[in-house]
Amino acid sequence: MRSPRVPIKDALAADLGSVRAAGLWRELREIESAQQPSVVLHGREVLLFCSNNYLGLANHPELVAAAQAAAQNFGTSAASSRLISGHMAPHRELEERIAALEALQEQRSTELSNPAIYDDQARYNELLSGYRDDAAKLVELMARWETAQAELGAAE
Repeated sequence: MRSPRVPIKDALAADLGSVRAAGLWRELREIESAQQPSVVLHGREVLLFCSNNYLGLANHPELVAAAQAAAQNFGTSAASSRLISGHMAPHRELEERIAALEALQEQRSTELSNPAIYDDQARYNELLSGYRDDAAKLVELMARWETAQAELGAAE
């Protein structure tokens, strides 16, 4: 025997009620100021720890000017998917710059990914330098020893 179906409106209301009861209900909050590390929310200045503006650049004058210039030159949005209507020069230029940066990062990563090579070379150079220093000291000590032996032999 099947259990009676609960109307969807009642099922959703029950689910939302359990979300509220669990303290998990979220509501949109309207920020009343520019996105900065601190913002005005419900008339109070509060710190905004959850923003993606972690570099504090959202209202940087140069970025605002660049966005205004881009909107003036290219409009406010793409007409559709890039594959359908094509893409714009700023998109291509940005992709090229990101690709160059990624290539540089990959090169640096490759150089640094095997520190043993560089570490071994540094250790080898250090050992070789130490060996040369020690060899020079040994030659000097042997010369002093021979001089001392000669002086002792002459004194006897």
